[in-house]
Amino acid sequence: MNFFSGRPCGQICVALTPARILECDVGALRSELMKDQELIFETAEYFEKCADLENITISARHLPNLKYKKD
Repeated sequence: MNFFSGRPCGQICVALTPARILECDVGALRSELMKDQELIFETAEYFEKCADLENITISARHLPNLKYKKD
């Protein structure tokens, strides 16, 4: 999710449900998004949510399996 920073990144993505992968030129997408201020902010918010979800998922995978007692 280095769309805005432009830093290189590499990761493995796994879909848990049926999915389609869409590819587009980053420069062309950025150029189109910059034409609409509301759209660029919505895109930034969506990308932030994706990054947050990824962090939560990674954290959950590294936490031990905890069992809670029923009261």
